[in-house]
Amino acid sequence: STDGQTNPVPFDHSSYANAVINGVFTAMDSGISEASELFPRLLELIDDYPETSSYFKSRSSQLSAIWLLLPWLPQIVAVMDKSVASSVNPLVTAIAQVYPNALYYPMAISREHYRFESTKAGKRQEQQVQVVWSYLSSPIMNDFITELRRLTNPEHIVKDFIDYAMGMMDNPSRESDRIISAFNELNQLLLNMKSNRLGPIPKAFALKHASQLYSICGRDGSKLSQMTTKEFRKFVKYYQSDIQNQKLPGSPELLKSYSPWLANFHHTNFAEDIEVPGQYTGKHKPDPTQHAKISNFDDRVLVMSSLRKPKRIRIYGTDENEYLFLVKGGEDLRLDQRIQQLFSVMNGILHKNEFCSRQGIHLTTYNVIPMTSSIGVIEWLEHTKPIRACLEETPVRKNQMVRLQEAYRSWVANFKGETMGYRNLMQAPRETVVKQYTLFTSTMPSSVLRDSTYTLAASPEAFLTIRQDFAYSLAAICICGYILGIGDRHLENFLIDRKSGRLISIDFGHAFGSSTELLPVPEIVPFRLTRQFSGFLEPVGIAGILRVPMINVLEALRNDQNLILNVMDIFVKEPLMDWKKIAIKRGKEQKRAAGSSGTTTTTTTPETDIEESSNFDQIAWYPQQKLEIASRKLKGENPGHIVAKELVIGHASKPYITSMKSVAIGDKQHNFRANIPNICPTVSDQVNCLLDLATDGNALGRMWVGWMSFV
Repeated sequence: STDGQTNPVPFDHSSYANAVINGVFTAMDSGISEASELFPRLLELIDDYPETSSYFKSRSSQLSAIWLLLPWLPQIVAVMDKSVASSVNPLVTAIAQVYPNALYYPMAISREHYRFESTKAGKRQEQQVQVVWSYLSSPIMNDFITELRRLTNPEHIVKDFIDYAMGMMDNPSRESDRIISAFNELNQLLLNMKSNRLGPIPKAFALKHASQLYSICGRDGSKLSQMTTKEFRKFVKYYQSDIQNQKLPGSPELLKSYSPWLANFHHTNFAEDIEVPGQYTGKHKPDPTQHAKISNFDDRVLVMSSLRKPKRIRIYGTDENEYLFLVKGGEDLRLDQRIQQLFSVMNGILHKNEFCSRQGIHLTTYNVIPMTSSIGVIEWLEHTKPIRACLEETPVRKNQMVRLQEAYRSWVANFKGETMGYRNLMQAPRETVVKQYTLFTSTMPSSVLRDSTYTLAASPEAFLTIRQDFAYSLAAICICGYILGIGDRHLENFLIDRKSGRLISIDFGHAFGSSTELLPVPEIVPFRLTRQFSGFLEPVGIAGILRVPMINVLEALRNDQNLILNVMDIFVKEPLMDWKKIAIKRGKEQKRAAGSSGTTTTTTTPETDIEESSNFDQIAWYPQQKLEIASRKLKGENPGHIVAKELVIGHASKPYITSMKSVAIGDKQHNFRANIPNICPTVSDQVNCLLDLATDGNALGRMWVGWMSFV
């Protein structure tokens, strides 16, 4: 222009989006596996810029390295009832034809949740999904999933039905047909005496309870269609009085007690095969013809002591290997699976960091295979032991742990008031809490975990390697877990590898900050770094062996923050996932367990307290908020300030909010973090703030008893 000013060139978002789509697919076809980590971003682009969807559709149908998309199947099929569905149809069809078994479980779960629009396009898409399912559907797979569901104890199957039905009845749209079909599943699993599929345990249940449950619900569940929540209480009361705590005859350690079908299974008796789960990792191109198939099952199961009594099964493969899996019923394992996916992405980032790569710093990941939203299997990790079990190896130690826990419980109860004393504890002065916390921690030597592991080392020198592996794995778990907002790190949620000393983090019921926002007794520490962990690192300590790896891990993640946030974004916004509901359900489960100080005392409070102390529905669970918090962590915001903000999200109306916020922010006289501005000047400062908060007696002394902050 004549006056020397230039007109800005209009910015065309869609052509940039198309360039990104083309770049990612080209890189994948060139065999650059890292490019597949950017695929979730493409799903967002076609959602944000619908005009790019036809280009995505044509470009994706030319993709030859289709196997690189296998890790993202849950996210791809999750959008098949949404407006972008037509863009992913060719991709899904291609995968269904080449790798039907890889698509089977993700599709089976998503089909439970689809809600198609009642438009022409919606009807078309519903038919398209049926076409894809026809490639996959398999009677033997259907039987396999049903029979795995039988491994859940009958009382838990009934409880899950109650929870589901109550949720549906309270829902204004109340879909009665879904309640009835859930009852028919219950009938098939537990009540149908004519079925030859029931083992002695469900058969005994049917003998005792079928007629009563039929009289309440109708033989086909038809009475449920008009039943009010009040009338349904009759079912709940019967469950509480007659089912909940009953013992059924039958041998719980035998597979045939639950499922004669699994116990008698042999692959030679069937025309179709069942693949051993978990062979489509996306790390290399799969060849399904070479995959191990299930030959048969071991006739014994190992029953876990935790609340829902999950069972470990042993599969004998056609490749003559044995595969161990933990079967978890009544739990939606999709959250655990998503966290494992994020861990894999983070491992890729750590591998690119010189220090982490040289020292072999990474997170141990394992296979999590959700099969429906209420059953799934988890790869069993051999040669591992929960930290709690390591600390309770002798009767004396076990007794000491129980006594410690009881002492802490009664100290909290002395504060009186709501939530078993926690309300007032949260407002207690710093001196009181720190003094008592120090007293609790001093009753048990800080070397118990180290001594239990020391016996595994062949020599003192070998122990130094074990200690280093312990420290490096702890550094990765702490920092990666902090970024993802993973909470509930009690002593049963860590395994130690008895060969290497590496720590493994398991069971992710609380992620994205829900343990700070949603639990009645909020967590204020960023990760677990209590006395047994720091004691393991002696004599060099946290400063000598943990701090530097932590700085390097955090630096690596901060340098690649866009990738992490892109993947998180896809998960948090995933249309079929109700993160809040999952977190609340896990919270309630744990609260029931936590009432007693037995083998599975976990972090939360008895169920009645949940309803009194936290009206969950008023807590808005904004996906965007989760991402902003993760982004602020990756930009170096002071951890104390972040926890304070999370507390406000979930507890703003509570009388203890001011006092808990000041605990999180810290005391200038005692806490490093309190003297650091809102944005930490360096990565090193951010790590020092995290360490300061994680080891602060004023925060640890206000934790839920089951978390056992004093150990």
